Amino acid sequence: MVPGCWLESDEIIPGFVRRLLLIGEMPPEFDRRFSQGIEIIVGADGPSLPAGRIKLNYFDCILINNRHIPGGEVFAAVSDLLPYLTQNGCIGILAAGQPEEFFSKDRLDSHFNELGLLRYKTLPEEQSAAQGSRAVVAFREAYNPVAHARELAGKGQFSCSLEILNQIPAELIGDSETLAFVAAEKQRYYLDLQKSLPPETCRHRYFYQARREFAQVTDALPHFHAAYRTQADYWRHIGNDNMAQRLLRSIQHVKPDKETAAQLLQIPDEKSGCAAVESALVWKETQKSPRLLVITHDHSDYGMDTLFDGLCRVLGKQNVIEFPWKPVLHGQNQPAAHNYPCTFNHPAEPMTVEEIVDEIMDDRFDVILYADVVQLAYPQEIRRIMDAARLLPVALYDPWDNSHTPVDIVLKYIGRKSFDICFKREMLSNVDYGPNAFPMPFSYPAERINNRIKKNRKVDVFWAGKREWGLRPLYLRRIEQLLNRKFDETYDQAQYIELLQQSRLGLSFFGCGFDTVRYWEIPAHGGMLLAESPPIRIPYNFIDGESAVFFEDLPELEEKLIYYLAQPEKAARIASAGHKHYLKYHTTTARARQLLGCLEKFLVSSIE
Repeated sequence: MVPGCWLESDEIIPGFVRRLLLIGEMPPEFDRRFSQGIEIIVGADGPSLPAGRIKLNYFDCILINNRHIPGGEVFAAVSDLLPYLTQNGCIGILAAGQPEEFFSKDRLDSHFNELGLLRYKTLPEEQSAAQGSRAVVAFREAYNPVAHARELAGKGQFSCSLEILNQIPAELIGDSETLAFVAAEKQRYYLDLQKSLPPETCRHRYFYQARREFAQVTDALPHFHAAYRTQADYWRHIGNDNMAQRLLRSIQHVKPDKETAAQLLQIPDEKSGCAAVESALVWKETQKSPRLLVITHDHSDYGMDTLFDGLCRVLGKQNVIEFPWKPVLHGQNQPAAHNYPCTFNHPAEPMTVEEIVDEIMDDRFDVILYADVVQLAYPQEIRRIMDAARLLPVALYDPWDNSHTPVDIVLKYIGRKSFDICFKREMLSNVDYGPNAFPMPFSYPAERINNRIKKNRKVDVFWAGKREWGLRPLYLRRIEQLLNRKFDETYDQAQYIELLQQSRLGLSFFGCGFDTVRYWEIPAHGGMLLAESPPIRIPYNFIDGESAVFFEDLPELEEKLIYYLAQPEKAARIASAGHKHYLKYHTTTARARQLLGCLEKFLVSSIE
């Protein structure tokens, strides 16, 4: 990182660089980058070149540190150096001390265009000259990042391919279809990268990233078969042939394709059927209430925030302390949640790090529940807390969308070697997460529902939410055709709840995660849940045909939707059973008791 300007060397010197020519002095902060695979570095004190030491069309990157080069001479130096740059190489200019007008896009583009170059990025994007150094990166006008990524992928350099595609400037991508094609390339490279890892590496390390790119594709091009085939291959790689079949059957139902049909025939026929209902430990309340310190983050987090609500209701607010303090959990600044249903009002004052450390030293806490796997924004404060809590058990809770938890990164951040127990929302049912890992999906606060569930409902089908992610674009377009209506309205929270309470049947499709809020909201408000059968572990899950209705692919969705719309009495019975099942097993307090049950059994000595 360049001091004072937050420039990462990797943003200026791409990972594919193996031969670099440096003009000017070496920034000392770049030494680490140079030690990681760059084979040749040729130094020069100024714009003049060391005679006889460089070759034409040789360097992957030419880095010019203009500290000793007048601004007007920088582009002359670039002109002189271009013959030594490979066709896919880049020019980087570290522009310390240049006036702000040096970074004018029009001015830079004019200079680069004269040289046959394309301004790729300015780093940081927006920054005044007084704030420190900046950098400009350019490629040749004919540079094709997709072709370059494919070339490197052919050599097995999948990480470099992904870096190249991830750094394409948005203005160069343009329309949504181009974005979709680039996303399909990235999706394939994430799978290739996964397959290139040693066999002992977890098979789902890049699964979420591949799903994210798959969502980019289907949002713009819901019938793009290649993306479905890639995602099916990833499902097979992690050992779930059933999910691979479901994907391919759905797209084949809408738009048949010979290559997809051939791939589907190669997959052993495997219906998931009705899995055995998984139970969970439940807190017996035979011992004193433990006092928890919850390490969270500043943003809305449905999983942790609802669990926090449940813990406060079960243990009492005095026994649940969070850091950093979140106003939306205490009746303050609720508009900051952006209409998301994870605000509560548990009155409490914030505690400083010093106060928390003092209470740890006074043995006032029994367990730390660590629940920040995404922000990691308080390294000094968290280290102080963790250093004081060396003798306390620490439980990890990952409520995020990724089926893979970056445990190594989190442990490095908090300064520990391991967690005593782990809870996870997106726990794939066919993946071994270890003996001390337990599923902990979303829940829904019972206090948000009316005591009386409406029986005379005026709306036949409920759906509201984002249309992108996974098969949602495919499903929704098909359902809209089937029912001759659009599901594209947006609602505030009051309207949303009213619609839920008026609907006989509600649809739940996978989103960013397989566990979605709608999966719990629909039965909570008395509607019949019609949902994609989730590939994750859910203790006390709903039972197909009894307390919910599940489908595996688009043909089955259509079949069951039509059937239950024509059988309102059966739908009402399932809805009623689903609501009772929710009240027993899936409220925020029920979920809190399930977490406390695990803590009680496996960390019993700490909470006696």
